[in-house]
Amino acid sequence: MKLRLFALFALFSVCIVPAVGERYSEDNPLYPLAWYNKGVALSELGRYEEAISSYDNAIELDPEYALAWNNKGIALSALGRGEEALACYNRSLEIDPNYAPAWNNRGVVLEALGRGNEALESYDRALAVDPDYALVWSNKGGVFYSWGDYNSSIDCYEMALAIDPRIKEAWNNLGRSLYAVGQYERSIECYDEALKVDPVYATAWNNKGIALGSLGRHQEALGCYEETLKIEPSHVMALYNRGIALGFLGRQEEAVECYDEVLKLDPSYPPAWYNRGVALGLLGRFEEAATSYDGAIDLDPDYTQAWNNRGIALGILGRQEEALQSYDRALEIDPTYPQAWYNRGVALSALGRYQEAIDSYDRALELNPELTEAWNNKGIALSALGRNEEAIECYERALEAGRTSAGEIPEADLAAPEASVGLGVLTEPDLLEGPVEANDSEPMATSILEWPRTEA
Repeated sequence: MKLRLFALFALFSVCIVPAVGERYSEDNPLYPLAWYNKGVALSELGRYEEAISSYDNAIELDPEYALAWNNKGIALSALGRGEEALACYNRSLEIDPNYAPAWNNRGVVLEALGRGNEALESYDRALAVDPDYALVWSNKGGVFYSWGDYNSSIDCYEMALAIDPRIKEAWNNLGRSLYAVGQYERSIECYDEALKVDPVYATAWNNKGIALGSLGRHQEALGCYEETLKIEPSHVMALYNRGIALGFLGRQEEAVECYDEVLKLDPSYPPAWYNRGVALGLLGRFEEAATSYDGAIDLDPDYTQAWNNRGIALGILGRQEEALQSYDRALEIDPTYPQAWYNRGVALSALGRYQEAIDSYDRALELNPELTEAWNNKGIALSALGRNEEAIECYERALEAGRTSAGEIPEADLAAPEASVGLGVLTEPDLLEGPVEANDSEPMATSILEWPRTEA
């Protein structure tokens, strides 16, 4: 996990002017401080290796310099050297067990190392020293969020914001937690609060769009993704989510363009290949759709929905044997996938293998007795075998299921079996792979600039 560095206090250029006749020397107490402040400045510039060297010089002169050990840990964390960073935080805390920022940063690196329970203990130690340490409350919320304990994460983020309402990341992550428990309106309010703090906070714009989309407000969601892209034109998640919003608005050509942009930036993203296939299928471009599903499957061979939708595209192209192989693969991965059983029945009917088709429809109906199309197409297959009494029962069940699910009686498709291929299109929940949140729940390390002080 890449760690984001935050300055607890503003960092300015520091010039330490010695008194008349005073010179910097290794026995001058300001000398380790100068190395330390140089390390802080280098860290702010992202020059972490040089920063570490500066902190090492400070520590060599003053081995008990707790702040230098702490900030060396931050620089090591930024380079992905988590175990070394942890050793630095531990040394800082040996020197000063009441140094709350080091407890916080120790929690940050432990979380990055996948040691969430220990991270939580570190955050609690920081809060025992300073109960009003807003950043720690926010980071503690991130641990609970990663565990799926959203109610506890909500409590932590609310504590952080009660102490300091200017932490935009806490507003964003409170919004994410509320979204996770289905409180979409409240999550939007949180993203709005984050945007009051920082109107060009791309993460909050993206996540607000997701919440709006979940409420069916796709035009507003589209506006949010476009705001994100004004700020960060190469924001992959916002481009991807924009494609989803355009798809829901029926603008499939533009959706395909969005997915193409995503795949230029990240060609190894299976959901973009999958959703591109969905949009192409809705445009009637089934050959291209099948190729897109192949792209998703090449990257993720267990992508059930891609196998299923690949089968639909191939079936519409008349390639029923290949379609059947796709459905069989989907069902190897997930035998409880009713749409794949149903679509397998469609392909078998198109091949004239009616009894096998009936068996597939039966499996679909065991999993979802309200699947109207399966009752209807089972009736068609039974009619093709001359079993008209049983077929009539199936059509009646289709009509009953239609009344239950739609409130009205759908038209029964009594055409020849091959006409049922058109019923192979998936239901809406399976059409699109969902939008992606921008993750801003990474813990925040604190980098503190120590100012030289003179005694009164």
